[in-house]
Amino acid sequence: MKLNRLFIAINFALCPFVVEAQEIAIGNDDTQPIDERIIYNRESTMHATLHSRGLGLGYKSGKIRSIEKTTYWDFELSYIKSQKQIRLINWFSGASLVYGKQYDMLALRGGYEVERRIYGKPYWGGIELRWLYEAGASLAFLKPYDPYESFWHGFGNIKLRPGIYAKGGLSFEIGSSRTRARAIEVGGMAEYFPQGVDLMAQNPTEYVIFTLYLSYHWGSRYNK
Repeated sequence: MKLNRLFIAINFALCPFVVEAQEIAIGNDDTQPIDERIIYNRESTMHATLHSRGLGLGYKSGKIRSIEKTTYWDFELSYIKSQKQIRLINWFSGASLVYGKQYDMLALRGGYEVERRIYGKPYWGGIELRWLYEAGASLAFLKPYDPYESFWHGFGNIKLRPGIYAKGGLSFEIGSSRTRARAIEVGGMAEYFPQGVDLMAQNPTEYVIFTLYLSYHWGSRYNK
């Protein structure tokens, strides 16, 4: 009986401090605009990518399934160069060429991505860490390379190479805003072309292309 009375007395003594702590926490969140306190279910972002064999630009449309999971439709156009190409410059004329290069390559990709949260961030900001995986279809455009013509020359003789790809990585979401999406993503990708691609003369045909990438994503969240 004495122990119960002591427990009740401690609860009454601590009650004002607990209430005050709750008011402080709620007060901090209430200082944010109303649109920063809404839980959104859609996300749209653009992304610029720098990878080990070139660069790319893309768009992602996502659905926030839960606090732990977001799914995306991802579309990207990427320029891919051979690992063996070396650009030579004529210092007298200023002209440049890549000796042995046969094609310029652009890859158009479309895939389905899943992101899962590893570590969340508090409402006042910080970094949220997620891991991701994605798979989809790709279509390579091989344009004949001619160092003595403009880049636009040769589009009438483009060859198409269908393929598939898969990638995985980590996403670091930054910032405190719930309406603006900002993230840095790092990872790796494998791309398979059944017909192969011949970017360089006198080199083996490439069927699988591996790349490492770093990308920056920016966009918005909203409800639909």
